[in-house]
Amino acid sequence: MNENERQTKNYEEYDIDFLEYDKDVVRLLTTDFIRINKAIVLNKKEDTYICAISNIYDITTIDKIKAILDSNIKLIHTQNEKIQKLNSLVNNEIKEITFEKEKEDTKIYKNEINNAPVVRIFESILREGTARNASDIHIEPFEKHFRIRFRIDGVLNTFIEMAIDIYEALVARIKVLANLNITERRKPQDGRIRNRINDIEYDFRISIIPTVYGEKIVIRILDSKSFAFSIGEIGFTLEKQKEIENIIERKSGIVLVTGPTGCGKSTTLYTFLEKIKTDGINVVTVEDPVEYTFSGITQIQVNEKIGFTFSEILKSILRQDPDVIMIGEIRDEETASLAIRLAITGHLVLSTLHTNDSIGAITRLINLNVEPFMVSSSLNAVISQRLVRKLCNECKKPHQTTKEEMKILELNEETTIYTKCGCSICHNTGYIGRTGVYEILKINEEIKDILVKNYDYSKIKTKALKTNELGLEIDARRLVLEGVTSLEEYLKVYEKKY
Repeated sequence: MNENERQTKNYEEYDIDFLEYDKDVVRLLTTDFIRINKAIVLNKKEDTYICAISNIYDITTIDKIKAILDSNIKLIHTQNEKIQKLNSLVNNEIKEITFEKEKEDTKIYKNEINNAPVVRIFESILREGTARNASDIHIEPFEKHFRIRFRIDGVLNTFIEMAIDIYEALVARIKVLANLNITERRKPQDGRIRNRINDIEYDFRISIIPTVYGEKIVIRILDSKSFAFSIGEIGFTLEKQKEIENIIERKSGIVLVTGPTGCGKSTTLYTFLEKIKTDGINVVTVEDPVEYTFSGITQIQVNEKIGFTFSEILKSILRQDPDVIMIGEIRDEETASLAIRLAITGHLVLSTLHTNDSIGAITRLINLNVEPFMVSSSLNAVISQRLVRKLCNECKKPHQTTKEEMKILELNEETTIYTKCGCSICHNTGYIGRTGVYEILKINEEIKDILVKNYDYSKIKTKALKTNELGLEIDARRLVLEGVTSLEEYLKVYEKKY
């Protein structure tokens, strides 16, 4: 007879409506714990607590109760409906659980979590995620299992699926390490874990949000010491490198980097800062959050909870005598107005906007109630970008373009392009790493004149196309023909709208 069978023989079904309970004993477990784990403590007989539980095989919950109570327990089997009914009854009578008791339970629970096997599970998740160069780790609960996915080169890949019975302990472990409230399961929480893996120190940004089957966790992986990109390394051609260098070497004005979430805008800004920082200038950044730290640069972390917002920081930043100011994101009207004013008053401002293309950034600023003549006076350039995956050099395969592919790529004759394959080096994805695809809109005197006289989107677009090579697909097409990326990736950024 196995352990489960042996235990089953010793359990009887009880109707706890007719059992005695002690309110002081019931309150030893929080109402949330009772609700989620479907177990409740009824009373105490000598040195043993009587505990009702709906699933007698739930070893994880049983171990949690033992750790919290730090005593012997006797289990009885009952329906979850009965447990929740008693939980509601006692909760209505008692109104609240005292802070001191909850604090004591939390301390005991932390000790249990620190000694649990989930320690090794979580460490292995972090090691595997960093080894695969994942940018994010998704830990997602479902009814009977939870899964772990890694976002690698912008695409989510399932790493493993595991039984749901250890999930609560895993969540608690992560909360303990991130200094979050382990008893709070109803509200989103954000935290940070710093850990050294293979002699590299990482920052793991933790985001937890309640879902139908429990709390989902997303972990952003940040190697704060590894940033050392040059303008060429992030995907700019030699010609565009020269253009960028001329733009960011100006003493005043604003340079905007646009694109959707996750397209590498922050990386581009950091690369610009790495290029222009010297002992002779004062560089100040305002970020939410600070993702990479730099020596020789003053970095300020936004804290919305205490009113330390982008706009509030920018109002005070002039007292710091800055030469270059990097604003993580222009989100609202006030931040946009302050950024423009800083640019006009003799500072170089670098920032990001969420727009689909470079010309759209002008429209976005005007929609944020920035006067067209102010945009004309301050805006130096707009860089629109996307990210495409790079083919694995170990397994990519060449082939001659088909008629359909020639039509898509606007080719007059057959040429060799490459397709993904998959090997152990790239974990059978066919891709390793990503590179940027860019368009640069330089705000020349003709565009400024249109803005000052009478803002007209169509006129600006017409003039911009005459003096700039616009269209992300142009840069993506070049990467396909050079064998850097695939036609599949090209089609993701293909926007034939100009």
